[in-house]
Amino acid sequence: TQDRQAGRVLKLSRSRDDSSQPPGIRASEHVRGQCAVLVSLLQRLAHDDLRPSEVESLVHLANTKCDTISAMLQRPSSSVPSLITLPESCFSGHIGPLVGTKTIITKLAPSHPSLHTISRKPVTHKTLHLGNRFSFAITVTPQQVAVWGSAFSRAKRAVLACAPSLGVVELLEHARDSLEELEAWSDCYHVDKAVGEWLREGRTGEEVIFPLLARVKVAGWWICVANRRHWTPISLVDIQLRDTFVVDDLPQLDLDYDHPEKCSGHKGDACSGWLAGPGPHHLTLEVPEGWGGAWHIEDLRHMLKPSIKRLRRIRCAPIRRWNLDKVIDFAMQLEELHIDLDDREHSIDTEFLQIVAHLRSTWMAPHGIITFTCCLGVTFDILRELQHLENCPSWADTLIHLASLVKRVVFPHGLGQGEAV
Repeated sequence: TQDRQAGRVLKLSRSRDDSSQPPGIRASEHVRGQCAVLVSLLQRLAHDDLRPSEVESLVHLANTKCDTISAMLQRPSSSVPSLITLPESCFSGHIGPLVGTKTIITKLAPSHPSLHTISRKPVTHKTLHLGNRFSFAITVTPQQVAVWGSAFSRAKRAVLACAPSLGVVELLEHARDSLEELEAWSDCYHVDKAVGEWLREGRTGEEVIFPLLARVKVAGWWICVANRRHWTPISLVDIQLRDTFVVDDLPQLDLDYDHPEKCSGHKGDACSGWLAGPGPHHLTLEVPEGWGGAWHIEDLRHMLKPSIKRLRRIRCAPIRRWNLDKVIDFAMQLEELHIDLDDREHSIDTEFLQIVAHLRSTWMAPHGIITFTCCLGVTFDILRELQHLENCPSWADTLIHLASLVKRVVFPHGLGQGEAV
């Protein structure tokens, strides 16, 4: 198998010391570099979150590495490291995205002077890919930011599976002129010292403009980074925000207006910065499973803007009704509104239908469309909905649409034999 083949090759390479290699090319240095690459590939293959195509590419590359190392050990005086003979475009277009940013700068770069040079070139890092543990922050020192910031200055895409430490955020800001897509995911439920202090303090000074950033998909603490760092993504269109509750681990900080229990802040005021540009904005809102599947309508108070044209995954059954009119009376021209009904809303009540009808007049464009998703627990009561229809015939389209989506329907019961509805 591949693991046994790699094990034999690595064991053989360790058995050869520098004194056994002939002078000239210094094959032992090249062998160590190739082994470092092989080890990083095997570590990447051990992850269980890989797509089949990624597994196939990594296996092929690992097999090639084994063959290359074997050939170099058998003919050390004539072996030329194949990796360093590859064109730079191969690193930027294939190797870099496959092995990840950390592997390039910590494993490949030290293995050979030419690879060190390539690792410092911005063209190598079209994708900035850091982290694989969503609940932990990555420590990046100011010295590392100073060294690697320029190397990431042309990154077009960033994929960050970690909590937002200050160093990682500063690396992103070095790529602000070229970044087009950002995916940043954090599932930490606590405000630890690495994240909490600098997020609380925020950033002073001028705004940071991202002229090309068009799509963001951010979760957890990442959703408030735009506000804290004064980011202005002037070209942003597609925005996906996943909120979460957090518990503050910093005893000197109290949970008050400035330190909310949600990453989104008070009524969304901590994540409104993503909507700082002119739009049009297509906004999708998510929450972790178990929250009910969507944001409550009152949580949008500080996020609503006329630039929003598509709004997906909100709940129209409010928990708190204080200042609800400031939300539902806000004038927009939505082309699409998607509303979730989850199993906490066991029935389609009058208040829900009234809010939907109100949003049609205040939020929707003349030809805008409202769609719904109904979870399994939502019940459509025939008699009650007929009463709704009788009381307000204008609700007919909404009720017909909901009737086609629900999984549970309650029919009249208790009728005597021969009686009809």
